[in-house]
Amino acid sequence: MSTLHQPADGELVLFKDATQIQARVQALGITLARSHATKRPVVVGLLSGAFVFMADLVRAMDIPCEVDFWRLSSYGVGRNSTGEITEPVQLETDVHGRHVIVVEDIVDTGATLAHVRAELARKTPASVTVVALLRSRKSSVHVDHVGFESGDHFVVGYGLDLAYAFRNLPDLYYHVVDT
Repeated sequence: MSTLHQPADGELVLFKDATQIQARVQALGITLARSHATKRPVVVGLLSGAFVFMADLVRAMDIPCEVDFWRLSSYGVGRNSTGEITEPVQLETDVHGRHVIVVEDIVDTGATLAHVRAELARKTPASVTVVALLRSRKSSVHVDHVGFESGDHFVVGYGLDLAYAFRNLPDLYYHVVDT
């Protein structure tokens, strides 16, 4: 990796390469297509981190589906959650009585996912399935389908950012901070 891609306060260490990611996303897409074959689900991507994962995931699902986006944020420009969830872009699709697949980039504390589940419950969908690219090993939050378990370091690449940078990297990296 070029030093141009290294953050000023540490280094990026490869976690999962693009080949590993695509193989796992394909497997998740097949699983979701089978479980939702006759349901015409609404696939809801949580912005901004899930956009790359969601694009690849819906292409791996060979069933009719609708796509919508919901932007929630609790991080701002930092590495740690503020604990306050904002909704700059709300879900537009009426999901009442529909089967919803929520696509999340990473589940750590679960605060965003708890917020999403509570808001969706008010909209009375027929079902909600959550798929996350990553779940932190320290997280005890239930996720129906997980791409990979991540370690203790902050993860960037494949849509995940660090202060709005590194989303465009095709691989996943741990951001290891200099000590």
